Amino acid sequence: MAFIAYFLLFFILTTAPSFCMQVGAGMPAVKTDSDSAVQLRPALTPSPSLQVTPDSALKANPQSTTSNETMTDKGIVLPSVDLPSPSSLPTTDALQPTTSGNATAQPVLKGSAVKTVTISQALNDALMNNPRTEAIRKQLGITKSAYWQALTFPNPSLVLINGYGSLSFQQAVNVPIEPPWKVLFRLLIAKRQVAQTKLEIARDLWKFRADIRRSFTELALAQETAETLSDLSQLAEKLLDVAQKRFNAGDVPELDVLKARLATSQANIELRQGNMRTTRAGQQLNVVMASPLENSISVPRLPLFRLKVSKDRAEELSTAERNDLLPDFSKPVPPLTEFITIAQTNRLELKIINKQINVASAQLKAAFGNIIPTPEFMWGRDFSGNPPVPETGPDSTVGLLFNVLVQLPVLDFQQGQITQLRATIKQLRAQLQGQKNIVTGEVSSAYNNLITARQRILEYQEHVLFDSYEVARLARRSYEVGQSDITATLTAQQANVAVRRDYLNAIMDYQLAFTDLEQSIGVPLQ
Repeated sequence: MAFIAYFLLFFILTTAPSFCMQVGAGMPAVKTDSDSAVQLRPALTPSPSLQVTPDSALKANPQSTTSNETMTDKGIVLPSVDLPSPSSLPTTDALQPTTSGNATAQPVLKGSAVKTVTISQALNDALMNNPRTEAIRKQLGITKSAYWQALTFPNPSLVLINGYGSLSFQQAVNVPIEPPWKVLFRLLIAKRQVAQTKLEIARDLWKFRADIRRSFTELALAQETAETLSDLSQLAEKLLDVAQKRFNAGDVPELDVLKARLATSQANIELRQGNMRTTRAGQQLNVVMASPLENSISVPRLPLFRLKVSKDRAEELSTAERNDLLPDFSKPVPPLTEFITIAQTNRLELKIINKQINVASAQLKAAFGNIIPTPEFMWGRDFSGNPPVPETGPDSTVGLLFNVLVQLPVLDFQQGQITQLRATIKQLRAQLQGQKNIVTGEVSSAYNNLITARQRILEYQEHVLFDSYEVARLARRSYEVGQSDITATLTAQQANVAVRRDYLNAIMDYQLAFTDLEQSIGVPLQ
């Protein structure tokens, strides 16, 4: 009997916990009085910051540790050998949404280490390592082969004339000897072609530099947009909690909860799209920098919003003005005429046309030099017999053969090529003036776009961002205390996000204008 009693007690103790867990798992989270009542959604964890380090990620997510865990003397659980997979660690360039049921999409960061890349590092890595730039630089070797072509002389020829009937035999060598000025003119053409190619390579690399800046700017603003959408998602969740609590208390109708839930779903969808945009932008920057596609990279964050609302934020303001993506408002923008003058001097397209004129001028000189033909000299052995006397007879003669062949420039005196080259030079000079006109228009357009975007950024930083934030905050607070409805609160909240997006768009416009102005004047801007 005692054995049976012990067995029943052991069975109850071992099966009761699992039975309770199964029963608890099948029960609803919230018990409502009617079928139409709104169920509470699972609690959502706040979105992690974009600058989370791997150690903080492990502390925030202890489930990500492996089974090989050890307990330190301070009671902290640390992974002993196995590290988390790259997809479980944070990065800022590859934000990927993760959802569990109705949970909010969180920015999940990939990679064991996040590399922060500045604009100067991106430019250096891309210009040095990208295969496109390597292919551009290889063009110089092709052009330098013109030196060898310029030093190439006509081949000599062997002349054999056998007259068996007259017993006349001639063996000679025919050697064309070019005048020295022809060689010099060819070397001059090759030298000027190499100089033109160098400028064309610099122009192509300069254009590629603009692509690097655009990719860098796209990643920076994608990060900021993802952060803005993450803030919107968190605010929507908080508003949903407030609406649910007020509904449970009977202060608001169920419609408020539905509106808050709809706003939360829309915010989560936009957050996922923003995360994918960040992923795409990071991969594109990796491609431009010739780095592995899976590398985790980020760019320096923009300074905080609302920088100019108080005088005690001078330090933050100076940080913003030192940022590569924001204008320095402490320095005035030079006048447009100064940029036009710089462009007329440094624009590579204008220099290339000047080099083309130089090449055509050298070709014209070579055409005049080719009017005098290249003489051909032939010398060798001449044997004449006296038939039917044998070749070794006393009447046979053996002598030296020498001939000179010179064409007379009577019909062809390079008149066609000279006329063509003169017309080409005239066209290039007219093209130079037209290109100057194009450069002036490009500089003017980029300059005005930069001034407009700069003014927009200034106005946003001075008061628009702060005013929008305060309106959204007060609207949210007003709804919490029951002084306004949820529609006005959601409208103010969405308007605040729209203002922050417009601010980021203004930064994008400023960077595009900045890049276009650099491209139009031909020198880097500070």
